[in-house]
Amino acid sequence: DSYKGAAGCIVMFALNDKKTFEAVPNWLAEFRRNVLDSKGVFVSLVGNKSDLVDEREVSYDEAKALADRENIDYYETSALLGGKEIDEVFYRLVEKILAARE
Repeated sequence: DSYKGAAGCIVMFALNDKKTFEAVPNWLAEFRRNVLDSKGVFVSLVGNKSDLVDEREVSYDEAKALADRENIDYYETSALLGGKEIDEVFYRLVEKILAARE
């Protein structure tokens, strides 16, 4: 019930934890199953912890390929390094939601 009426969704995984990435398809399926109209909802996939370059377990290409298959946007961010990347994720998602309502 917590997804009903959602206009957007951000699905985040840790770039340094392959298990979180492997769970993404299940999270997306659960969200789409429980939202009222998944066609009208915008979803962004976010790989977090991009600052941990040496610990990375998920490549950009692998994550981008999943996002492309799911027809969603993909971003990489680092909460540690600051807000510019994170702000962009939210701004672009809100822009899409607002544009769809015009």
